[in-house]
Amino acid sequence: MALTEDVKQQIQQAYRDVLAGKDIRARYGQRLMIAEIARYMGEITDNDGQRTSPPATCVVEAGTGTGKTLAYLIAAIPVAKALGKTLVISTATVALQDQIVLKDLPDLRKHSKLDFSWTLAKGRGRYLCMSRLEARLHDEGHGDSDTMPLFLLDQPVDDEARSRATFENMLASYGSRDWDGDRDHWPEQIPDEIWRQVTTDHRQCTNRHCAYFDSCAFFDARKDLDDADVVVANHDLVLADLALGGGAILPEPENALFIFDEAHHLPDKALNHFAASVPLNSTRQWLKQLSQALVKMQPWLPAGSQAA
Repeated sequence: MALTEDVKQQIQQAYRDVLAGKDIRARYGQRLMIAEIARYMGEITDNDGQRTSPPATCVVEAGTGTGKTLAYLIAAIPVAKALGKTLVISTATVALQDQIVLKDLPDLRKHSKLDFSWTLAKGRGRYLCMSRLEARLHDEGHGDSDTMPLFLLDQPVDDEARSRATFENMLASYGSRDWDGDRDHWPEQIPDEIWRQVTTDHRQCTNRHCAYFDSCAFFDARKDLDDADVVVANHDLVLADLALGGGAILPEPENALFIFDEAHHLPDKALNHFAASVPLNSTRQWLKQLSQALVKMQPWLPAGSQAA
């Protein structure tokens, strides 16, 4: 999609409005960044979700104080909306994630005429699993159980009582909708050893087969992702979603435009998610033992076959 005059006007007007509303001066580097990102994204073409324009990456490096976040937001939001795609912004740190969600996006909408919505994306592990919470409350009331995590059977009575009280408070708060099931929205810090008992991951989640699917905190949050124009995530979540095939947590890649802020962290993150290692020495020893075993099996193999 070549940039239309309407999209160009939206971008230019948004920048002027923000400068005036915040009483700040235009920065040369920021203006260049806005123009380059808008031009790059405007050259993306696709057919039924498959990219038809040449693959390319737009890389921008600029010093602190340039206003990089504001620049890519002003450039990318109008283009993404014109393309009918969700803008996914990925960061490496929680600090920048919070800055974008709590400061930069609200500021942009306040001081410009751009109309857009946004949400913060989190993985399953940040949300309550009602099925596991119910199981833990049942286990707490019936002593030893096959579903109780290992070593928790040795938990002191006082700690067990506190855990049960926490679980009961979670159930009551979630049932009354005073709490949305997001770990970060619980009024107190939840210890890891408590939280891991009442959350889940994609391997254990039964999705639509779960009795609590219609009231699931994670899938309720997913509905916000489907409706948002801008989704803020972190590199680990984006890469984990891609490892699952894309679209498991975040919008499908073919229906999204991605901006990786703090992109210098991305190579290490990608290696952590997709790299595999093979210990060559132990593999050599294993192959040697296999060969020896096959030689010993030779007398029992069918005539004409070879062991190695």
